Amino acid sequence: MEGDGVITLVLGVIAAVALFVRLSRGSGEWAALRWGVPVIGVLCVAISVYDLFEVTSITAEFFGEPIGVQVGWGLWLLLIPLRCCA
Repeated sequence: MEGDGVITLVLGVIAAVALFVRLSRGSGEWAALRWGVPVIGVLCVAISVYDLFEVTSITAEFFGEPIGVQVGWGLWLLLIPLRCCA
C-alpha cells in the first residue's frame, strides 16, 4: 500500500459505491454513474501499466550479479480488466 496503491484503492471503493447505488436505485435517475465506473477502471489500468513498467525497470547489482524487483500480486490484480477486455 505504497504510492499509487492508495490511489487505486480509493478509486476502487468509489467505483464499488457507484455501482451499488446504480444497481439499488435503478437506471433512471443515476444514469450519469454509467460512465463513471468505466472511467475509473481505465484510470486504474493506466496507473497499473505505468507502475508495472516502473517496477520492472529497477535493477541493481549484488556481488556483481544483476538483480531486479519482482511485481507483486496486487499490481497483477489491477491488470485483470486489461486482459478481460483484450
